[in-house]
Amino acid sequence: MRYCCAVFCICLLLLTACQSVPVSRWELMRSGEQAVEAGEYEQAVGYYTQLIQNEPQTAEGYNGRGVARMRQNRYEEALEDLEQARKLDAENEVYCYNIGLCLYCMGDYEKAIESFSKALTLKPDYTDSLCQRGAAYAHLEKYDQAEADIRRAGELKPGISAKFWAALGAAYKENQALNRALSAYTEAILAEKDQPEWYIQRADVYMLQGDYEQARQDLVQAIGMQEGFLAGYELLGDLYYAQEEYEQAIRYYTVALLEQPDFMGYMNRGACYRMLGEYEAAEADYTSAILMDPSNAAAYDGRGQVREALRETEGAKKDYKRAKELLEKGE
Repeated sequence: MRYCCAVFCICLLLLTACQSVPVSRWELMRSGEQAVEAGEYEQAVGYYTQLIQNEPQTAEGYNGRGVARMRQNRYEEALEDLEQARKLDAENEVYCYNIGLCLYCMGDYEKAIESFSKALTLKPDYTDSLCQRGAAYAHLEKYDQAEADIRRAGELKPGISAKFWAALGAAYKENQALNRALSAYTEAILAEKDQPEWYIQRADVYMLQGDYEQARQDLVQAIGMQEGFLAGYELLGDLYYAQEEYEQAIRYYTVALLEQPDFMGYMNRGACYRMLGEYEAAEADYTSAILMDPSNAAAYDGRGQVREALRETEGAKKDYKRAKELLEKGE
């Protein structure tokens, strides 16, 4: 009897010991990293939180959780974690970079530049910091400094700069510096010729400048590089719409919609049908747009206009009323 009790106690102790073995910091770090890579950000936050609870002074835990929260667009919480990571390890250039990236996403470009610069002080050849600082400079309209950073990054690591030239182009376009935007997208294309997205972006700038032929050439190039490239077909539709060539625009919007139904695709094609006086087709497209996004006032307003043209008075009144309600709600 005593022997049985002793065996039972030993087994119980072993079982308890097995249950109480803590997960190692390396397992938690690895699990967090894998969750971030898989896009499972809330799970990643859980792993890093457990790591922080086990080791409150772990900079890696705060940095990892900050990155996961940044991917969730929870920027204020992310910034708190990232700053705590830097407080625990002030000489880590990655933590400085991540703080800069978070500030950049929050639109605080001046403070972002400070953090990217700090990262570069710690590691002068940190190309990601150079490129991201360049994009931040562009948003502040400090164009010469922006381009100097991107060029320097390209010298240090050929091939890395294409996406950042494109980001620079987007910043220039946002600031209406269209000639600079064209130059930046051209640099992106020169650095990475097989990326159709850069041609799409440059075409958009050409359209804003009214250079429809150059825009068309870029769009045809992009579509030829990637079969079924919806953005190319949609933008070609926009191009012909801008030139009031509505039938041609409808053709391209239709191709894009056959590949993938899209709210703006239905709205744009509906507008073309309305301009051509094909009100029943326009009504069908606006209805499809409403089914995809019932909270969009513009879709109701568009359908109201075509119903009015079709003399569907009651339907038009209901649509105008709904559009007004949504606008008053701010939707």
